[in-house]
Amino acid sequence: MKTSRFDVPRGGLALRVLLASGLLSAAAHGAEVPPPPAQSEAPAESVALPSARAREPAAEPDAVKVRLDGEYEVRQSFLTQLPLRSVQGSAAALGQTTRLYHWLRLRGLALFTTRAELRAEADLPRGMIYGQEPEAIPDSGTDFDRVQPVRGQPRMLRLTLRQRAFELSVGHTTLQRGLGLVDADGDQPRYFGTPDRPATFERVEVRSGSSKSNLRVGASADALFDDGRLKLTNGDQLLRVGLGVDFAPSSRTRLSMLARYEGLRPRDGRGGAQTVLLDLSGRTRADLPGRAGELFVDYEAAYRVGFVDEPTAFALGDEQTLSALALSARAGFALERTEDFRRYAHVVGSVQWGIASGDTDPTDDELRRFVMNPNHGVGLILFSEVLRFKTSRAQALLAEAATPLGAARVSGLATGGGVAGATYLNPVLLLRPNADLTLKLGAVVASTTGSFVDPSQVAADGERRNYDGGSPLGRALGTELDGGAELALPLDAPMVLRLSVEGAVAFPGSAFDDAEGRSLGTQALSTVGLGLTF
Repeated sequence: MKTSRFDVPRGGLALRVLLASGLLSAAAHGAEVPPPPAQSEAPAESVALPSARAREPAAEPDAVKVRLDGEYEVRQSFLTQLPLRSVQGSAAALGQTTRLYHWLRLRGLALFTTRAELRAEADLPRGMIYGQEPEAIPDSGTDFDRVQPVRGQPRMLRLTLRQRAFELSVGHTTLQRGLGLVDADGDQPRYFGTPDRPATFERVEVRSGSSKSNLRVGASADALFDDGRLKLTNGDQLLRVGLGVDFAPSSRTRLSMLARYEGLRPRDGRGGAQTVLLDLSGRTRADLPGRAGELFVDYEAAYRVGFVDEPTAFALGDEQTLSALALSARAGFALERTEDFRRYAHVVGSVQWGIASGDTDPTDDELRRFVMNPNHGVGLILFSEVLRFKTSRAQALLAEAATPLGAARVSGLATGGGVAGATYLNPVLLLRPNADLTLKLGAVVASTTGSFVDPSQVAADGERRNYDGGSPLGRALGTELDGGAELALPLDAPMVLRLSVEGAVAFPGSAFDDAEGRSLGTQALSTVGLGLTF
């Protein structure tokens, strides 16, 4: 849609973070803002994985601009039957082999000169249009649990005020940080897969300097509104206070550090939790020597430590200690080409590695498992399908054996599709014969970081087994092969019609062998999609 423009006149666990104390007293190095900003001074968008969103208008000192745009996606998936353990007479399988789902993401942006902006986002509608409804998959983190095509999610209503010395943001919002190990908004371009519904927060943030500053220091406070498991409207109060530092010596290199206290308030006899998160993330891009293209590196490390004073799936006792770590790094190259004044990458190669700590003993008082945000996005099937629903069904069984553990607010059993207690290697190759056609190939090789123990079976009979009833000593999660293609058909700008197809075949490893040593068997998924950017 077109942009309109008209002229106007001008507690408990102490949080002792020393990381940014010396920086808070320093002035941010803000650059002079030219009126209006030159287009060439904006950092170039990476061509390795460009966004499907409509390009936003630039703020100008003497203008108010209003923009309405969005995307619509509808996707049809076909799956092989996934065996699961039976609970309360349910079928010993997921019971879902086909599903049609969609979402309409509406965006609004109002720019009031260069001093203020108002952003609004909502998914309305979204959900599964038709498909089989699985039984007993609590906290799966998907819209695929039941047929309901008119679900919705208010994603954002955020006001940002900008001055030369600081920037203030307040409102309802999603969050994205680094590669999305902890905070991921489900709105970033990805190689494969469908984004999950992200967590939303009520947030206040102040940052020094401006977007052109080399060094920025910030403080934030937010309350979780809804993450699918905890909801503010249900009485769950998760409060977070953070201090952050962003260092950007150039538009192509950035380093961010965050220290954040997170406190879950007691509720219904549960004592809550108090943790500290330390997160380091960054990225850099460099020109390829001797030819058009770039090298890119992205990375993130997150460490969470603290205390939990309520039932969890992976520890026992009134006071449990938490210590969990996750790392991920991605490196690659993009070879660029320009045709008809359009710049794009005709060859992209990328390798990503990641690890999330695991917990092999659910009977002690220590929590070690780290669950990456599902929108971190690794492959198509091993983590987002097989482990998502294996752990979700196990949580239903845990609730049957020990109700408080199966309803844990902290360190629950279901992964929601995130990487947990595992390490992975994810190479990807993109080929673009022209700017509008993308061919994709990828693979995932994954294993656990320790014994693969299902807490629901420990709670039921004291035996340590994996999620299929076999030995917990098998550590190979398996290998998956991914492939796909996307064709973009430009219409009247900014409208683009997109046709896509994706497929994956997974060969589960010994971690999924049953009590007789039988393997899980090959799992497959295929998806065809239609999208429209407007």
